[in-house]
Amino acid sequence: QNVIHYLYTKSYFNINDTNTEVTKVMEYYWNLLDQEWASQNTYMQAMICIAARKSSKENLAEKIYKSLNERMVVDSEIGNYWNDMAGYYWYNPSIEKHALLIELFEDSKASQEVIDSLKLWLLKNKQTNSWNTSKATSAAIYAFMMNSENWLNESNPVEVMLPSKNDKVSFNNVEYATGYGRIDYAADKISTDLSKVKVTNPNNHIAWGAAYFQYWEELDNITSYEDTPLKLTKNVYKVGVGDNGETLMKILAQDKINIGDKLRIKIELSVDRPMEYIQMRDMRSSGVEPFNVLSQYKWQDGVGYYESTKDVATYFYFDYLPKGDFVFEYDVYASHQGEYSNGITEIQSMYAPEFSSHSNGVSMSIE
Repeated sequence: QNVIHYLYTKSYFNINDTNTEVTKVMEYYWNLLDQEWASQNTYMQAMICIAARKSSKENLAEKIYKSLNERMVVDSEIGNYWNDMAGYYWYNPSIEKHALLIELFEDSKASQEVIDSLKLWLLKNKQTNSWNTSKATSAAIYAFMMNSENWLNESNPVEVMLPSKNDKVSFNNVEYATGYGRIDYAADKISTDLSKVKVTNPNNHIAWGAAYFQYWEELDNITSYEDTPLKLTKNVYKVGVGDNGETLMKILAQDKINIGDKLRIKIELSVDRPMEYIQMRDMRSSGVEPFNVLSQYKWQDGVGYYESTKDVATYFYFDYLPKGDFVFEYDVYASHQGEYSNGITEIQSMYAPEFSSHSNGVSMSIE
């Protein structure tokens, strides 16, 4: 990796080496990279490609660029990216890597549609993740501003229309540079007409925003919300003992539970992108009591989280939630007879509230 960084840095200086020993060493490493570039991660490959192009190694540059193009994941929702984006070492930082790949595709005269999709991934990443270093932040800003219009002085405001009312939404206190603005509607001003929004972006660069609303409803009537990057399913099972050990029987609304029965709450979570600082709250019926009352940090299936048991709900806090499907379980026992709602499970990004979801409502009858 050190050699690749050296060749990349040196390629920005138009210096002819007169030292024959240095020339021999340079040629040795270029020949080695010509054979071994495929074993490097995409960050190193992008560096080699840029350095090779500036050093007149066109054949090597073209091979790497073609390979990166073929391995690029195209996603209309979160933008274009590469599957090995996650990295924790100095030679594999995800934000700096993506910024460098944008630079490579800019230098390679890729279409504006492809470049915008690459920048979209970077923006979407910032929605739900923090850029932990000043190096990552400056690299991302450089990628956004590269070969584009002057965003700070020449950007036009995004126009938001309500077609049903033929009314333009006026945002108060729009921030300079970021263009961020927000408007809230009181409950008596909300109607189904507000569900359709038309957005026009007059600029050549991308923009993003969100519309979301909150309302009250009987817990048992709530259905699962699927149109979200965070998908939740909640089920309650009765724990029994069979010939082969523990058995689980799914509890439906008409099923009866007896006082003393052991129940298992099972929460299935599906995430379509990595996210940071997520809170999940699972409501708990007043007719049951949890087995585990101690709050503690847990690790399972490659994800760490803090589980906190409270009076009316169990909370899960995630510093980092990777892409994938996860199952969380905890046990309770039936303690009071009656008809109860076991509530819903809610999940939300702490810094991007539009990224939220909830499960269906669950009810139970204890005899």
